[in-house]
Amino acid sequence: MAEILFGRMVGPHGFERLVAMKRILPHLAEDHNFVRMFVDEARIAASIRHARVVQVHELACIDGEYFLVMEYLEGESVGGLMRRAWVRREPLDRLLSAHIIAEACAGLHAAHELTDATGASRHVVHRDVSPQNVMVTYAGEVKVLDFGVAKAADSARTQGGQVKGKCEYMSPEQCRSEPLDRRSDVFSLGILLYELTLGCRLFKRDSALLAFYAICHEPIPPPAEIDPTYPPALAAICARALARDRGDRYPSMLEMRRDLVAAIRGLAGAERRASEDEALAGLMTRIFADRIDEKREMIRRARAGSSIERIPAAEADAQVELPDVPRAAVPPPAPAPGGDDAPPPRRRWIAAGIVVTVLAAAATGGAAWLLGGGEPAPTMPRGMAETAPVPAPRETAPAPPETAPAPPPPRTVTLVIDSVPAGAEVRIDGQPRGTAPCTIAVPRGETPLAVAVLRDGFQPVDERVVPDADQKLVIHLEPVRAPAPPARGVRAPPSKKKEPAVFERFE
Repeated sequence: MAEILFGRMVGPHGFERLVAMKRILPHLAEDHNFVRMFVDEARIAASIRHARVVQVHELACIDGEYFLVMEYLEGESVGGLMRRAWVRREPLDRLLSAHIIAEACAGLHAAHELTDATGASRHVVHRDVSPQNVMVTYAGEVKVLDFGVAKAADSARTQGGQVKGKCEYMSPEQCRSEPLDRRSDVFSLGILLYELTLGCRLFKRDSALLAFYAICHEPIPPPAEIDPTYPPALAAICARALARDRGDRYPSMLEMRRDLVAAIRGLAGAERRASEDEALAGLMTRIFADRIDEKREMIRRARAGSSIERIPAAEADAQVELPDVPRAAVPPPAPAPGGDDAPPPRRRWIAAGIVVTVLAAAATGGAAWLLGGGEPAPTMPRGMAETAPVPAPRETAPAPPETAPAPPPPRTVTLVIDSVPAGAEVRIDGQPRGTAPCTIAVPRGETPLAVAVLRDGFQPVDERVVPDADQKLVIHLEPVRAPAPPARGVRAPPSKKKEPAVFERFE
């Protein structure tokens, strides 16, 4: 729905600030509901002044294009941190994991406590607390990101029948599209605490509906069943944060943070580190040394005005799948009658996040029974297959977790190529591949591809693209201007060498 751009603000006497800009994609700029949601995000995020929340500098609209200007953070998402630890076979330190969640609690509490000009609470709920929206910088700071689907009492109301957020990190009441309060974010952060300290996914399922069912009904294995060395103090925090009855959860992020800080102090004892921030910074700079070098090279080239041939992937080790919670500890729903008993193949979830739309028909009949726990409706919605009742879970001995090898990366990557103005011909290695804007699948590799963008009346543009990750290129074409004929008897002056592109000053 939006794209993130890297840039810098410049001013007199060498003033400079690196920024990240979030811009609505052109085809959504005319969608008034989406623009309103984007503006709501800006209003909420810009109002929160806290060290654990990404800072928004301003919201701007130029030529009908809306974009947010935010602080640029050098770091990785918690999702990337978990995947890198899994790839290195290096379990994350539980004290550091608890510290990360405690810092995220502080940022979310600041959002929940946001008030209007009269001092009344705005009842902000983030609604999308997930591994992609909590970031750890290389300096050891924790930041909460992306209030894109956050809801405040004075925001535009969510359209009926829609559930917004990442389905595997929703609260039970969010799955049922019920009114939410700050305790919904407590449940989502509890999932993150569970996964970060155990290194496995809690509610990862083969479909959104199965994930909803698991969140609402399936038993949550106590952490000690997965790892007998799991600290009881952290297990108690997980249990309270993940209570399905919101009345049994922490009433605020502040209280959850207090318990986490107390648990960290108790577990560390006399050998407690001087600073968790320093320990976290040491971990990040050690395991992400390759990513740090890539990003610093990108910044160096941007400051020099050079073309950037390679942009680091948005998420570290995005092709890596973390293991699930041992399935023996979580009995799955019974398959539909006549169906295959074998579980369907695992589908990979896109790390950038999804918006799941639950149709109005899914609010009744079988879906309401699955999520709400009531009796099934006597008739099913048209087009929905009837399913057998889910039997009561049977007690089974927990099986040891199986370590499955990480799946290979996809053989192709996607290039999204657009031109300004649109309608230019796109060629890759000399072969026509469509008209911009277009989406092209190419074989993954390290060998650069020659991308040519051509349109009558404009100067052709040639780019070199390394197809090692999904990418988007926006090519700005310059019109061809015929040179003015020289005056009779006067020699035309030699053409001047074109100056390298520079960053425009951001006002």
